[in-house]
Amino acid sequence: RGASKGSGKSGGRKTLYDYALEVKAQHPRKVLLIRVGEFYEAIGYDAVMLVMHAGLNPMGLTGVPRAGCPLVKVQETLDRLTSRGFSAVVCEEVPVMHRYGTRAPPKERYVAA
Repeated sequence: RGASKGSGKSGGRKTLYDYALEVKAQHPRKVLLIRVGEFYEAIGYDAVMLVMHAGLNPMGLTGVPRAGCPLVKVQETLDRLTSRGFSAVVCEEVPVMHRYGTRAPPKERYVAA
């Protein structure tokens, strides 16, 4: 459920933004956090909510708003959101091993909470 492989706009890899839109369509009233390596990121309106209500710093200066928190701070971030009446949906990455020197396969993600 919710794996981020398959065809994106161009028929290749699905982008993180495509995946976020897909999950957001299923959970429109929740703040979406997606794990990307050692961070959890939010995009668009959800990023604005994290900056305003969870005290996170915005990422980047142009384009679609983004915000994130390190893996070790995700519980604190979720506590801040829920204490202010927000609900959240958290998406995790599926760890995939690949040989050194080869291109990593597309990330697979799933809705964890």
